[in-house]
Amino acid sequence: MHAAPESRLIPHVVPVLLLSLVLLTASSSCGDDASPAPDPDCASTVRAPNGGEVWPVGSADTIRWVPGPCGGALRIELLRAGEVCRIVANETPDDGAEPWIASQCGSDSTGYRLRITHLASGEQDESDADFSLPVRVQDVGRVLFLGNSLTYTNDLPGMVEALALASGIAIETDEITTGGYGLIDHWNIPARREAVRTGNYDVVILQQGPSSLPESRDLLREWTVQWEPDIRAGGARPGLYAVWPDDTRLFAFPAVSESYRLAAEDVDGLFFPAGDGWLETWKQRPDAALYGPDGFHPSLAGSYVAAVTILAVLAQRDATTLSPDLAAIGGGAAPLDSTLAATIRSAVQTVLAHR
Repeated sequence: MHAAPESRLIPHVVPVLLLSLVLLTASSSCGDDASPAPDPDCASTVRAPNGGEVWPVGSADTIRWVPGPCGGALRIELLRAGEVCRIVANETPDDGAEPWIASQCGSDSTGYRLRITHLASGEQDESDADFSLPVRVQDVGRVLFLGNSLTYTNDLPGMVEALALASGIAIETDEITTGGYGLIDHWNIPARREAVRTGNYDVVILQQGPSSLPESRDLLREWTVQWEPDIRAGGARPGLYAVWPDDTRLFAFPAVSESYRLAAEDVDGLFFPAGDGWLETWKQRPDAALYGPDGFHPSLAGSYVAAVTILAVLAQRDATTLSPDLAAIGGGAAPLDSTLAATIRSAVQTVLAHR
């Protein structure tokens, strides 16, 4: 066999080499110039409130949106006049719905929008136009607190009034309080009986010490009955604010509550089980500091339990629908932690729902 002349192989080899070179060059060029593929559009779209809605303060509503294609989580913010004024949800699944108890920023009723942000991509959408959050006023009237330092510590009457205002509830509070006083001590001051009869109150809330011992329970019940005619003569209904024992007698919580429950029952009065609210708060948040430094008087959080309990009973409201706005709670004291406050409202509602 004779080998083919070398010159006859060249025409077949050269096109193959040229084609390989062209493909290699194109591949290299593509790798040099190509930029990474952009992230897919992860934006979700606000559906409600999207402009024009009127959601009264305290109403149980649902924020809705069209979920984006990426899944993941969103941040939901309430805007007022274009500025973020409240974080509604810091991280919530991109599933299209988020329950919300409508609440204002400050006392403004108009100029609100909602913004949702996809946490992974940073893409945002907000309401197309403004919506309103008006205060729906519910009037529970004038309320007198007749008690001692467990009432005036942290200005419980003022806390109830501030919480009511933020929740769309009209209330006017007054107090007659002296440290260490029981109901018999107030009774022995004629001017206080006169104030109850002539103060044009709708509810008079009675409170003394824990009254867990049998003799103390008897006194609480006796003097509640003694006060009833003067309270009724003034056009009011009596109510009993059930407190708590000191921190060396935690076992006495049920007895305290029972004493006040019986006293309320004796006069067909309202019952405000604040001590039970403390116990349920500890079930849900064991580290909650409800006692103050002396182990008896309430911390700001402890008074907040009482305020939520009292207002929810007076207004016949689900405690979880009371305003989460804590700006006016506690006056000049250190602000109450919002997460703890939400736990407290949930705990109080659990107690009231089972009564």
